[in-house]
Amino acid sequence: MSQVRDLRAARDEAEADRAALVTAKKSLEQRLEEIGSEFLSANSGRLSNDRVLQTLQQERSDLKRQLEEREDLFSVALERQKKAEAFANDCQMEANRERSESSELLKANTELERKIKLLNLKIVDLETRSMTSSPRQLNSQQNRNNLSVIEPKQYEEALNQLEQEKENFNKLSKKAERSLKDLEFKLVDSDRSKNRLLDEIKNFENKLFSLRKLNSDLQSSETESQLAKRRAEREVADLQEKISRLVFLPLLPSFQLAH
Repeated sequence: MSQVRDLRAARDEAEADRAALVTAKKSLEQRLEEIGSEFLSANSGRLSNDRVLQTLQQERSDLKRQLEEREDLFSVALERQKKAEAFANDCQMEANRERSESSELLKANTELERKIKLLNLKIVDLETRSMTSSPRQLNSQQNRNNLSVIEPKQYEEALNQLEQEKENFNKLSKKAERSLKDLEFKLVDSDRSKNRLLDEIKNFENKLFSLRKLNSDLQSSETESQLAKRRAEREVADLQEKISRLVFLPLLPSFQLAH
């Protein structure tokens, strides 16, 4: 039963991890939308692009860390699944062994009941002969046939012994039935825990896929931000060059006249 409690505790931890994963995903999605909005409004200046790029890099680092944590949780869930499968197999083997022992006990019980019936018949036969024959006739008949007849006391002792064996057998049989029921209950509960763990693992896989996709989207956004930064730098450089030319052109005629 301790293993069943461990499996239930593992299920509760997996549910808590799933809830945390859902919360983290919502937070990341919300942050990604905010970053997208900032990115759209960041094309007007170089400083905004730098800030967006730094934010994207930080978000990417945080996402990688969260991915590693979720992958660790996924590995733990797989390990719990393996333990649950091993426990279910052990329960199945134990249940088969208990069924085999129960079958042997039933056979032994049948044999005991047969012996008791035969002994009861012998007792009835002996009592009948004792009632229909006088002691002298009985002794004369015993001496003539030279037979060793078992006394009723010996039959009674043998009967008591068989009854005791039957009682012991019934106790063992009930104990075996209880053990078998307990094992069957453990097996059913283990199968349920195994199915719950499989569902949790499937959910983890889906969440990891979503996080990886989100990471890919962040990388794409980071690349676009870098390209936008470079375009902004080129535009600034072009503007500076144009300004330089505009400043230099009015001075050119005076310089030519002076020469």
